[in-house]
Amino acid sequence: MEEREYNERDERDDRHERHERHGRYDVNDYELMRRDEEEGLEEITGHPENGRWERRWKILNPWIWIAFSIWSILTTRRILMTDFPLMYFVKSIMLFNNLAVFSTLLILTYAFDALLFSLAYNLRLLHRDQGFDRILVVWALGIFCLISMIVYNDYRLNMEALSFAVLGMFLVSLTRTIAAIGYQVPLPKNPSYGAKLYFMLWGGLPPCLAITIYAAYKYEDFGTAFTILRTWGFSTFVKNLVPGALTHVLLNTPLRSTLSLSVGSRSPYESTEENTPDAIDATLHLSLGLLLMSSLKEENALHGFQIIMFMLIYVTSIGPREISLYIPKFVSFVHTLRHKSGTPIRKTYLLWHKPLLLWTTTVLFTIFSSIGILYWMDNISIRHDQKSWSGPKSPNLDISYRAATQNRLQIVIGHSADESIFAIKGIVTGILSSQPNVMAHKPDVLIYTKDPSQDIVKRIREEVAFGDIYTLPNIGGVSGIFLHHILKNWDNLPTQTLFLTTSSHTINNFDLIGRRLFDYYEPPQLPPAAENSDILTGFLNLGELETCDCYNCYDRSGWHDTFRLIPSMWSASRPVEKGHTAYRCKKAILTHGNNFIASAARIRGVGRDIWETLDDALSNPSLSRGWAHDRLKLGPGGRDAEMFGEKDSLEKPHLGYTVERLWGILLGCSNQEIAWRCPSLWRGWRRGWEKDDCACRD
Repeated sequence: MEEREYNERDERDDRHERHERHGRYDVNDYELMRRDEEEGLEEITGHPENGRWERRWKILNPWIWIAFSIWSILTTRRILMTDFPLMYFVKSIMLFNNLAVFSTLLILTYAFDALLFSLAYNLRLLHRDQGFDRILVVWALGIFCLISMIVYNDYRLNMEALSFAVLGMFLVSLTRTIAAIGYQVPLPKNPSYGAKLYFMLWGGLPPCLAITIYAAYKYEDFGTAFTILRTWGFSTFVKNLVPGALTHVLLNTPLRSTLSLSVGSRSPYESTEENTPDAIDATLHLSLGLLLMSSLKEENALHGFQIIMFMLIYVTSIGPREISLYIPKFVSFVHTLRHKSGTPIRKTYLLWHKPLLLWTTTVLFTIFSSIGILYWMDNISIRHDQKSWSGPKSPNLDISYRAATQNRLQIVIGHSADESIFAIKGIVTGILSSQPNVMAHKPDVLIYTKDPSQDIVKRIREEVAFGDIYTLPNIGGVSGIFLHHILKNWDNLPTQTLFLTTSSHTINNFDLIGRRLFDYYEPPQLPPAAENSDILTGFLNLGELETCDCYNCYDRSGWHDTFRLIPSMWSASRPVEKGHTAYRCKKAILTHGNNFIASAARIRGVGRDIWETLDDALSNPSLSRGWAHDRLKLGPGGRDAEMFGEKDSLEKPHLGYTVERLWGILLGCSNQEIAWRCPSLWRGWRRGWEKDDCACRD
């Protein structure tokens, strides 16, 4: 064996020498390099015991890398195509206060399509044989302008939610654009999707499912979630699951690319006989359906100007040629239902496309549709919601009370142990300098602090040179401070009292709080005018508002009425005479922030025993005796339950968060008009706003 290899090597050497001697090279340099590598590999002898595994590894190694590459590509594509956009959409839906406005944003996906495809086409990233109509860019820019007008006039606008929604739609369009770049493999006549399905099941879903389970385990409160879930009926399940199902269908159904849409017509998305139905039709009609359904569940509405902008989006996207056929198509549909042929009616389509009839139909459709949507929002939805609001038309007021002091306005500051002292001065000076109606009354300032430091009064006085300072035991939280003040000054309350806290929420939103006070506050008349000689603010919350069902009350922050105080306090503050049927609480407004202004007539209109009940619960120094700390009332977790990351304690009782949400209910300012009209704190205004949109007036 060795002798034969030796002879073969000698023969190769002899041939090489002969070629070199005669100067004839029939092979190039690459061929010589390949032969040298082969000779080197032949000289390497493998170990007999490892040779079998080395051969197997050489066979398996490429397949392992191929499988890993496919898994990586599919997982990455799934994350880019679905997961990130879906996460952003879900986040935006959670934060969006006005679902009607959110529904109008869905068309932005196609507007982003048009702009990104246009950019890719101009940069020659797309094949030049793919046609692209420039009218798409004009249409997309018009859609952005119309959408911006709708968003600008949203009186419940949340910029964070808007950012998530726009980013999610942009990512959907971006991934579709990336998918269109490069060589497009033609599909076979009978395509099979089995391999794609298996790769998705084994390559894309497991990591996403694992991340979801881990995130749910780490961040979700399963105890509270299942507690809320047990209270749901079938209708509640349907109401909560249908929006999610619609979102899933919208985001996961493959939508057609904008490049394949009709060109040369008045609308870039206009349906034709060769191009119908179009995805844009389904999206716009889904937007319209969500817009109408949202007002049946939420206390949100659209202004007439916003409705007109949406109808312009509808008309420019669907196209006059398609809208003009709505009437004959409806007649044809009725004929089909009656088992008659609709062919003669279809022959009249050309007649409806004549300019006069086409534009007349389009204009009338736009006008009547706008009127119909506006009537739905302002009448049908509000009447439907009226059944959920009960109670007397006017609150209980102590109209016989007259303040003992000539000062008709007082500012009460609640300061907790872990809050800034410097914030006290900033809040008071900020209010007095920016609120002429407040400054005109030269109000007294009362500062209550629950800081247990011995020199706390001295430290506050060094920063604040005005007002009276009082110390209280560090029990009951800020809500306990205000209850203590009301009871202590029951017979000496001024006409109006402005309650403010020094919490981080107040400091971070101080400009918004000041704007709300400036826009909606109505002060009493200055002396010597009679105290109640004019309309004045009875209650004005200086924070966000939220509604809930009285017997299943919770808010988006995670708070839940485990004490069942919402229905009981609602009924207690709305007594009826003997022989009359008591009102039953159905829906109520929750107040946030512990910043509000209230009149003495409303405070004293609530029985003193109600205030004492709440104050006794919060000021009780015992964790074991007071009902405020009863483990059965704290929820499923008992005393181990956490709210906003903290367990129940004397300093920060969970009951205090409930009282914070009770101010509007107790003071008779929980009605349908406030729930529907009051804008968000950040937005601050709405078209055609009035002072009683957010404030209850006496």
